[in-house]
Amino acid sequence: RLEACYTSKIENILLLSLCTNIVEDFTNQRKALKLRKQRVKTRVDEAKRKIEVIYEDVEDWLRSAEKELEETQNLEDEIDSIKCFKWCPKWGWRYCLSKKLAEKTPIISKLLEASNFPQVGYRGSLQGIEFITSTDFMDSESSKSALNQIMEAINAKGVKMIGLQGMPGVGKTTLAQEVGKQAREQKLFDKVVMFTMSQNPNINKIQDKVADIFGLNFETSSREGKAEVLFRSMQGVNKILVIVDDLWEELKLERIGIPFGDEHKGCKILLTTRDQQVCTKMNCTKEIQLGILSEDEAWVLFRGKAGLDDDSSTLNDVAKEVAAQCKGLPLAIVVVAKALKGESLNGWTTLKEWPDMDGCYSAIALWNCSINIKKLPDKVEFSKLKTLILEGDWDCDWNWDLRQKRKRKRGDLLVVSSIFFEEMKALQVLYLESVSFLPIGFHSLPNLRTAQTLKTVTIANFSSSLTAFNNLFCNVKKLKLRNVSGQKNIVPSVGKTGVNELTSLKLASCKDMEFLIDITSDQGPTVVFSNLVKLNIHNMVSLKGLCYGLSRSHRAIASLTRLRVVTIGSCHQLKTIFSPCLAQSMLCIEKLFIFQCDGVEQVIGFAQEDEIPENDCGLCYWPKLRILHIQSCKSLKYVCASTSTPGLQSLEFLHISHCPQFMQIFNMEQNENGQDIVLPGFRSQNLFEVWIIWNDFAQVVTLENLTTLKLRDCKKLRCIFSPTTAHSLSHLVNLFIEGNCGNLKSLFPFGYVPVLPKLECLKLKMNSKLEEVFELEDEVEVTAEKEMNFDKLEWLSLEELPGLIHFCPKGYHFVLSPLRVLTVRDCPKLTTGFFIDSQEFVHCKTKVSILQPFNPTLF
Repeated sequence: RLEACYTSKIENILLLSLCTNIVEDFTNQRKALKLRKQRVKTRVDEAKRKIEVIYEDVEDWLRSAEKELEETQNLEDEIDSIKCFKWCPKWGWRYCLSKKLAEKTPIISKLLEASNFPQVGYRGSLQGIEFITSTDFMDSESSKSALNQIMEAINAKGVKMIGLQGMPGVGKTTLAQEVGKQAREQKLFDKVVMFTMSQNPNINKIQDKVADIFGLNFETSSREGKAEVLFRSMQGVNKILVIVDDLWEELKLERIGIPFGDEHKGCKILLTTRDQQVCTKMNCTKEIQLGILSEDEAWVLFRGKAGLDDDSSTLNDVAKEVAAQCKGLPLAIVVVAKALKGESLNGWTTLKEWPDMDGCYSAIALWNCSINIKKLPDKVEFSKLKTLILEGDWDCDWNWDLRQKRKRKRGDLLVVSSIFFEEMKALQVLYLESVSFLPIGFHSLPNLRTAQTLKTVTIANFSSSLTAFNNLFCNVKKLKLRNVSGQKNIVPSVGKTGVNELTSLKLASCKDMEFLIDITSDQGPTVVFSNLVKLNIHNMVSLKGLCYGLSRSHRAIASLTRLRVVTIGSCHQLKTIFSPCLAQSMLCIEKLFIFQCDGVEQVIGFAQEDEIPENDCGLCYWPKLRILHIQSCKSLKYVCASTSTPGLQSLEFLHISHCPQFMQIFNMEQNENGQDIVLPGFRSQNLFEVWIIWNDFAQVVTLENLTTLKLRDCKKLRCIFSPTTAHSLSHLVNLFIEGNCGNLKSLFPFGYVPVLPKLECLKLKMNSKLEEVFELEDEVEVTAEKEMNFDKLEWLSLEELPGLIHFCPKGYHFVLSPLRVLTVRDCPKLTTGFFIDSQEFVHCKTKVSILQPFNPTLF
């Protein structure tokens, strides 16, 4: 018994020693786990601050560690309790506790072993701050409608390119951000990326932003290399929405590296633009217009941003007048309202008197300033100014300091210093209306040399020399001069740069200007207007020509190779618009409009002897010209007096009206090489007061796509079609001959009836000498009646034709099966009769002498 007692005591001592070891091991392991968890958590928090994505196994480990620490906290509490009793509890309790600790310790050990993470996260892609912070979306009727249309288009299968169009400041960017935000929240796409193009896009910065969204690091610095990296990376993402904001012109997406169309069928594009033509050029499947706010919506937004309430009716009345000047543009409303928040009634009244701030351009417009403006607005940041509009009577004084906001009056003029532009390094658009500067001060403006971003210049009612603008014009894209006096030409007056960056030139009411270009001057440029796309000239009373002194040796100088649209009106001193040398350079011209130029005799001709080319018959003008419209030119005789038109293969529309001296359209006499004149795109021809269309029937002229021909008051016109031309009228749909074509005796004097398979409407009216529509040779005797079907003719009108003998020649039988409208009036000599068969088809023959009655329900 004593031995048994001794053995039990030894076992208890061993068990106590074992329990102590288990507790100690557990406590150490748990403490190590707690410290390791804190260390891993710290690394995770640091990675999250760096916007890294945490690895999933790290997240799982933290959850498991937290769980184990929570579950073992009770065991830790029990150990502390036992220590308080100095291990007095019963052996059974000690055993149970030791068993629990022995089970948990290996689990904790495994967690410790698995905690050696070399890296807890990786650099993830950004979501786009514009989608996180997009809170300015206003739920107006216009924006709601546009948003719904865009979201429907995004979800539609066949829609790939969506265009959102609206005027500047209307809220296109905010709406686009809302679209991106909703698309991301609804998980419609795997990635949503948005970037701004603007007028002068920085492609490298755009590529960097797209790379951030896709979590990419470029190892190449070239634009092309970045584009390829983005292209291949984006192809690996299933569904992408790309939002291109503020697009000014057509964009080749591959320049940036965006796969689209067949390259990536899961990529959809939403673009915003102020120009609808951009949507057309980008082939948008869906175009959506974003309108301005209604008057009530504009006031609600303005009142909210300005912090106004209903208590002050007087202040609200003034505020409504200010809000009305924002023209319903959300961006302008927000800018002005925030600027006036907290202002007194006097502050509001002052703002009402100084002109609008155009927030969408960070611009300020100042007009009639001598009456209303009290001081220049303090909140304008001139270094960020992009658009400046000066309208009214202004003067420039060298000694005045703009930054001190002081002015002195000189009569009714606001005095502005010559350093006015000095801080405006971001200026892009300059509009000058009724400006009068001191010439010496304006000549010496040093800041004009630093305004390198200037792209658009409008100068109106200006009486000083344009040489003051020499350093600006070299970068200008669009130039408009209206009522600028004292200027005989543009080049070389604006310097030797030749305004080569110009894409658009508009001239109006510049009374002293005689030529656009004067090449005779020693200061003449090496090349001029090589990038010009649009030319608009109106009411230039002294204009004698576009280019003076041009000869064959100057072809490289006056080169209008990119000119597409020309409009010239009310320039009465002009006699010849384009010399052959100038015309030969215009290979891209598509549209030409000439109106009310009383002195113009020819569109293309020789104003000077040295302009005559050595071999004129080889000229090939204007292969892309689609529209030629000439109206009210009293002296015009020819389009081109000396050369035929083999180069007009793209001509679709020709309109000549109110040109009483006009003699001839297409002159074949000079085309000695016998080339066929083919006008495959010709669709519509309107001629008024024309003598000759083509003067040589031996010449082959094909008009295979002509659909509409209208002639009116062509008093001396004797023939419309040549026999060869008539064979090519397979697509003629409408033929109208109206009003005093006094020498026209027949339409088709060829001895046969040409086939007109698509003719739908034939209208002949007020032609006193017209005897026949289809003239046969007198000596030809018809032995058998020939039936001809006009399967498309629905409208036939013969009115006020006192000389008309027959519509259908003798020996022919016309079947007019689809005819719906027939008008025969004041044709006393007409021998052609019309009748209806049992199928209610109209027939006509000249043999029939009595005009039979019609079924009125048929016509």
